[in-house]
Amino acid sequence: MKRWQLILTVLICGGLIPQEIFSASISIRVVWDDGFSNAFQSGQPWENVSENDVKSFIIQRMTDDFSAYNIAVSTSSGNLTAYIGRNGVGFGMAITGIGSYINGTASAEVYSNNFAREEYEEWQGENATVSRIGEAIAGTASHEIGHLINLYHAYMFDSFDPCIAGALRFTKQPKEPELLPDSCTTDGNKHYHLQATRSYITEEQRATINRFFAANSDQILDFAKNDGVDIVRNTTWGLNLKTFTQQNNITISSGKTLIIGAGGYQHALNGHWIKGTIEKYGTVTPDIAVKSGSTLKGLFSTIDYAINNATSGQDVYVAAGSYSESISMANGIDVKGAGRTSTTLTGSVTFTGISSIITLSDLKANGTITVHSSGDIILMNVEAIGSTSGLDISNYSYPIIEYLYVNGGVDNGVYAHNYGYADIEGGEIQGNDYGIKISYPGTVTVEYVEFCESVDWDIYA
Repeated sequence: MKRWQLILTVLICGGLIPQEIFSASISIRVVWDDGFSNAFQSGQPWENVSENDVKSFIIQRMTDDFSAYNIAVSTSSGNLTAYIGRNGVGFGMAITGIGSYINGTASAEVYSNNFAREEYEEWQGENATVSRIGEAIAGTASHEIGHLINLYHAYMFDSFDPCIAGALRFTKQPKEPELLPDSCTTDGNKHYHLQATRSYITEEQRATINRFFAANSDQILDFAKNDGVDIVRNTTWGLNLKTFTQQNNITISSGKTLIIGAGGYQHALNGHWIKGTIEKYGTVTPDIAVKSGSTLKGLFSTIDYAINNATSGQDVYVAAGSYSESISMANGIDVKGAGRTSTTLTGSVTFTGISSIITLSDLKANGTITVHSSGDIILMNVEAIGSTSGLDISNYSYPIIEYLYVNGGVDNGVYAHNYGYADIEGGEIQGNDYGIKISYPGTVTVEYVEFCESVDWDIYA
């Protein structure tokens, strides 16, 4: 088994490839709070039950709950702490919040004495046995620890699907069972939490089926622990105000959707990608997306890799920011920035052997845009600063350019040579030795272009 990773918050069927998505070392420490002993004292409901036997039962049951995932449980050490015996409302609470394990430490509380209250017959009189009491407290502890490692409620539903209208909150994170649409709640025996706690837990606690993890949450844990590369069910993840760093590439099966939740969630690709149909509401960095029409089909860490993984007819969208790379354009793939003053490449852009009409738009390249052996390409609202030329056109290339800006003080703002041809409409070419230099055979048609501070010639042919 490997270390703990992110828990995805829907129904998952695990694959077979042993890799991780998210990684953090996890172990559990149980702390017996001073109040734990109260219900075992003389005159109290559990006076005839061995406190030590219940403690041993709880440790063993929690160990069983988490052993399949190689998460150790002890009373001596652990970065997830379950305080058992504290006072509070209900039976327990994940104090530091859902998914808080990513902060390195997290804690939950179990209000064990509430099980001894007289209104709960399940643990009174002849029902007050080591196993019944131990199951209830251990189940609650495991349940609340489950929240710390990002297990949500509400996913025991055979029919649950985050793509069903009304299944998610406005943040695109899961709703509680009672708020789900009828299409998600067809099985009356599963109107409770995902995290089942074995028998003896009351309906009020809403943890059902007679074991801690339901079959679906087993699948979630197994996916995160042992697979973590393939998403084969409609899936949603994302934690309020949390950040994750992706450790491996993720593939979404055909016909399935990954929903990335909002609520301040931030997802760092960390040099990796996500391929498949995606609905993105949270923040993903870097934000380089491949779309087919309006459908998001992939998120990538580099523009060049996004181009290489897009298919003809898809577009690459690059959010505002600075990107330390050079890119090579590909047939059938448009690349669109967020604006030439917003999206910046530190390197160059190359068109070589392009035979279809493609567009590069709304970005700035701090290197040369080279168009070589390429047909009717389109440049729209782009800026280029090269070492010798801003835009270099050659070898039977025919770019159509709308709003070109070259403000770099280079030898040539635009250089057309060796059968390089271009139509330029609009823009500004400023501070270069030659605004436009044309070497035979080559032709450049210019309209509505402003030339400023050319050292030698605005246009030289």
